[in-house]
Formats: sequence, C-alpha cells, structure tokens
Amino acid sequence: MLEEIQAANDRLNSSIDQAISDLENVGGPAARDLVDRLRQIQDEAGISVVDPETQQMIDTALDPATIDQLNELRDGAAKLADELNNPAAQFVTGINDAADGAERLSDALHLLHDGSGQLVAGTTRLTDGTSKLVVGARTLADGTTQLADGSEQLVVGMDELNDGLVQLDDGSGELALKITEGSEQVPSFKGSNLDEASDVAGAPVCLQNTGDDLTTFGQGLSLVTLNTPKEIP
Repeated sequence: MLEEIQAANDRLNSSIDQAISDLENVGGPAARDLVDRLRQIQDEAGISVVDPETQQMIDTALDPATIDQLNELRDGAAKLADELNNPAAQFVTGINDAADGAERLSDALHLLHDGSGQLVAGTTRLTDGTSKLVVGARTLADGTTQLADGSEQLVVGMDELNDGLVQLDDGSGELALKITEGSEQVPSFKGSNLDEASDVAGAPVCLQNTGDDLTTFGQGLSLVTLNTPKEIP
C-alpha cells in the first residue's frame, strides 16, 4: 500500500514540474504584454482568434497566481515524497504504527476469542462442580441422618446389652444355686448300703413265671413276671 502511494505521488510530482516548466517558458511579464497587445488588436479589428472559454483558459494559465499555486502544489508533492521515502518521517511512522496497531488488535481479538472459549468451558466446569457439590451435600445430609439413626440404635443396643448382662448374672447365680441343691440330693452309698446297691445293679433280669394257661382278654398274650430290684433303704 505504501509503495502504491509513493508511486502515485512521484507521477503527480513529475506532471506538476512539467506544467510549471511549460508555463514559465510561455509565461512571464513579456508573454503577458504580448497577449494584451494581441487582445487590443483583436478588439480594434473586431476579430476573435479564440472562443471565450479557450481565452479564459489562456488567461488563467498565464496568470502569475496560477504559477504560484502550481509551485505550492509542487512543494507539497515534494514534501509528501520526502515523507514517503524517509523511514523516520511522521507519515511513514504513522502508517507503520497503524499497521502495528492493526496487528496488535488482531492478536487481541484472537486472545479475546480464546478467552471467551475458556470462559465458557470454565463456566461449564463450574456448573458441573456446583451440581456435584449439591449432590455431595445431599449425600452428606443422608449420611448424617443415618449416623444419627445408628447412634440411637447403638444406645438401644447398649441398653439391651446391659439388660442381658443383668439377666446373665441372675441366671448364673440361679444356676450355681441349683447345682448346689442338686449336689445335696445325690444319694450316698456307704457301708452295707453300698453292697446291696451293687448286688441290685449287678443282678440280671430273669423269667420267673409264665402265664400261657391263664385266661386272657386277647389270643396269644402271655404274662411274664419279671424280677424287680429291691428297694434300697
């Protein structure tokens, strides 16, 4: 872009220099006096060499003010050429700064776009984390409730355990008492009682009487009398 502006300015400057040179060659006070005399002769003879529009263009071209304006235009074009050719000139510096600024703006827009994407992703993660936090809080609340229920059940179980221990203690005492009472009721064999008890325990059971000839209330029934042990005094 800068090269195109510089080339266009060079062409403009060359055209202005050529126009000024041509006007200076045909202009000046002598040319102006010559034009005035020719115009006077035309008026006296009633002859029109050129049409009014062309005459006006000639008058404008021969006017010293026109040459001055062209000189100013040439000076301005030269100054612009210097601005374009000098890297340290304000115009070139401004264009370079503008280009750098545009590049920085583009980079900033890319960063902004990336930051927007990261912000959206971060918001999504935050939403997910918040949902998980809510679920965790509910789970914690449920666990706290279950812990409270378990604590109550533990208290009830401890009470039942205490009651069971009391009952066990009572049962142990009663068992000890029954064992003592039972030991006192166990028969004791001493002296002749021991011998008689031994005879009774060692005597076999034998057949004493048969009752096949007796009248019975059912056929084939036999009465058998067995020896019974003697009663131990």
